[in-house]
This record gives sequence, C-alpha cells and structure tokens, in this order.
Amino acid sequence: MSNSEILSSLKLAGKTAVITGASRGLGEAMVRAFACAGVNLYLIARNDEKLQYIKQELSNYDITVHCFAIDLTDERATKEVFTKIAAYGGIDILINNAGKMTAKPLAFIKKEDILAQFEINTFAVIRCCQFASRLMIRNGGGSIINISSMLGEYGQQGQSVYSASKAAVGGLTRSLAQELASHHIRVNAIAPGIINTQLISELSDTEKNNTLNSIALQHIGEAEDIANSCLFLASQWSSYITGQIIGVDGGIHF
Repeated sequence: MSNSEILSSLKLAGKTAVITGASRGLGEAMVRAFACAGVNLYLIARNDEKLQYIKQELSNYDITVHCFAIDLTDERATKEVFTKIAAYGGIDILINNAGKMTAKPLAFIKKEDILAQFEINTFAVIRCCQFASRLMIRNGGGSIINISSMLGEYGQQGQSVYSASKAAVGGLTRSLAQELASHHIRVNAIAPGIINTQLISELSDTEKNNTLNSIALQHIGEAEDIANSCLFLASQWSSYITGQIIGVDGGIHF
C-alpha cells in the first residue's frame, strides 16, 4: 500500500484532534502526521509564534487549524480553551503530549521542581482528559492518547520525580479506560523510549554509545515513530484496544 492508501484506510479524514505541546519535538511531528491524514486540529502550546508558523505551513492541507497559546498549568485558561472548542463543535481525539523533565537526584530536588513536573506531566493531563471526555461523550465517543514514558514503567537514576509523574499517567490511563468505555471512549498511553529530540543532541559521544547499547534495535527512535503510533491509536485499526500502555522504544532495557 502507498502512504496515501494507508492514510485513507485509517478513516481519520474530517475528524478533529486536540494536540498539546504541539509547537516542537514529538508534538510537531504529531501535528504533521494528523494533518496528512486530513484531521482538523486544535493546537495547544505556550509558543504562539511557533504555533502560527506551523499553522501557516499547514495551509496547503484541506483542514481547519486553530491555535491556542496557553500554559496548561493554568486551569482557568485550559477550561476556556475547551469551552471554545465546544463552541466549534467538539473533538474526536485528544493527545496529551505536553511535558517537562528535570533530572536531579531526589536528595537535591526542590519542592518547586516536584510541583512543576507534576503540574504539567500529571495534573494538566487529568484536566485535559476531564474537559475533553465531556465533549466526546456528547459526540458519542472518541480516543484519548496520553504520552507517558518508559521511565514511568521502569524508572531511572536521577529521574525519580519525573518517573513518578509519568507512572501516574499510566494509572490514570488504565482507570479512565474502564470509566469511559461505556461511552465508547478509548483511553491508551504511549511510552516512548529514547527519541531523537533536542535531549539526545546534548549527549556526549560516550553517552550516545551507551544509549545505543541499551536498545535492542540498535538505533534511536524518531519523532515520527511516536506520531505514527498516535495515528494507529486514534484510528479504527485500534478499535478494540483500550487501557494499554504501549512502549515505543526499540526494545530498550534499563
């Protein structure tokens, strides 16, 4: 099958998705993948300039794109955005991608660092699920995709707080999948491994080699690998999948 045939078979064209953390990295790759599939988009991030740039780049697609430059730790601003989305007609897909990582040994991490990570990695995800699920119930169903992390499953030295905040996303995903199943809303999470983002570019050659040695497939993943997994979980191809934490990690071991 050609790429266009694959995208057509997903039957996502005309649906509507909210993507958080949409201005860079994984989020930007998701935006482009869903635009190619003909999905109308609500993009949420703090960087309005980058959001507007991405919107302009998507102007050749036959889709509607709305941008909201807000901080998702602001509950009032988040609620206002979903109120506007409701006025536009609701959503079919939510991807909770926005996140924050602060690597510090637990002995040295400050309360404000702990709260900052949980505010965006956990509390903001809960709020977006709450607001989005209400709209999905009105529309008769939908798909919620939370971006967790393999660190939330296995942990890592120096990442205790980040790992805890992502582990909470796993618990939320499993519980919410049960809660929303009767409303025809599926809830799953993707747990990325080592992905080729800015974080990888900052590693030394030794650190990069150590990273590669921990991956069974012997190569670092790309943002498109995560975006394609989101397309799958949003589509009819995954219609019998809910409550799952899917590792997209090349077979990494810690």
